[in-house]
Amino acid sequence: MLYTSKPDLTTKSQMDYFQKTFYYLYILVVAINFSPSKLLGYFTPLIFVGGIFLIWPSEKLFRKLFIVLLLSGIIITFYGLIFPYVVVQNACLMLITYSSFITIIVLPAGMLVSEILFHKILAFNQKLLLIEGSIGIIQAVYGFTVNKTFRGSNGDIVKGTISPTLFSFDSSIGSRIFSINMCFLCLLALVAVLRFRYRPYPLIVAFTSILLACVVHINMFLIAAGLVTIFINFAHFIKKQPKLLIILLAFTGLALSILFSLKVNMPQLTEQVTFEATSYGGFQPKIIITNEAFSVIPKEYPAMPFIGLGPGQFSSKASLIGSGHYFGGFYNPQHIPLLTPKTSAPMEKLLMPLWAASADPHLVLSSSMEPFYSWLSIYTEFGLVGSFIVISIVAFFLIKAKSLQRINSENLLDNFIFQIGVLFLFFLGYQETYWETPQAIFIGLILLKLLYAKLIYSK
Repeated sequence: MLYTSKPDLTTKSQMDYFQKTFYYLYILVVAINFSPSKLLGYFTPLIFVGGIFLIWPSEKLFRKLFIVLLLSGIIITFYGLIFPYVVVQNACLMLITYSSFITIIVLPAGMLVSEILFHKILAFNQKLLLIEGSIGIIQAVYGFTVNKTFRGSNGDIVKGTISPTLFSFDSSIGSRIFSINMCFLCLLALVAVLRFRYRPYPLIVAFTSILLACVVHINMFLIAAGLVTIFINFAHFIKKQPKLLIILLAFTGLALSILFSLKVNMPQLTEQVTFEATSYGGFQPKIIITNEAFSVIPKEYPAMPFIGLGPGQFSSKASLIGSGHYFGGFYNPQHIPLLTPKTSAPMEKLLMPLWAASADPHLVLSSSMEPFYSWLSIYTEFGLVGSFIVISIVAFFLIKAKSLQRINSENLLDNFIFQIGVLFLFFLGYQETYWETPQAIFIGLILLKLLYAKLIYSK
């Protein structure tokens, strides 16, 4: 049986050529995604799949990639034919922004089944967690010497090696990308520590750095994913033992209290909320655009609720990049080679004014209030059809994982971690356009693919 114990990694590995290629490309992806280059981070899936084709050319992989690209082309052509406002450039950009998922679809799970590969990645992740977590803690301590607190905006400095200067207080997406990657890595580290008796120190250090980063929504999504997974798998036990529900609620309350005690400085929070509630007449971009998606947009574009406005035509990361205002900020955009800034008619009319107002440097807005996030992008650009497909895919993997528990009960921990990872990824779509940010989710997707391969092929 595979994965029953920790193998001796000092001996010559038994990985085949594909698995060796996968392992070294994974290290390359990690190096890029933990670097300060956000632009390069968008190309890590392309680098990964390109490296596999270059070093290990396969007709099967090429066929799968061809089918995915062909379907994408058919979808773009379909929307281009029925909607005259479609900007083809922005639709094609989705092949880059969603390349994380395309790459994971193309990779054959069966070829990733290797005890040596799995443990080599576990061992590498242990070192990565220790290094990045230690840097994050050092950054938080430095921030404390300046701000005299570990709470609130002090977490903005915790970015690990993603920070270009290591000690930068800018409130960019860096700390969020750092926290998401560390959460995915910590999930797999739980398998390493609890099942295979790896040393717990890297996990403890990494978890501490995540708390110090103070990105509350990411921590809350992880907790929510864990709770939903517990209810999915143990609902019948909870019904028989109400005390378990009380324990879960108490644990949740304690976890949230710890998170908010790190994040919230009450006088500062009260001042910020008051400012946000009074500025621009109670300006809430996320609420406004969500309301418009269900009320205003369907009146002007009746087909939107059913099939959407088209890929890259409204609030997706592809549409934001295609507008020319994403990199560098709305009012100080950076020119991207080979990109001609363009926006579709519905985006220009309904989203751009709201985005411009929310990007006002005098307005204090968190990522929770920005007028774009992945759930909204799927609905506005692909309609109920796209939303149903996404929810069905998530449900499929959860049901599949639960069904595998009856086949192989020895992988229960791995199974739970996989379910938590899938739900965590799904919940991230509520906050921001994380699904279209490979630097944030591609490492996590690779690890989930490894776990999935392990679950379905371990007998």
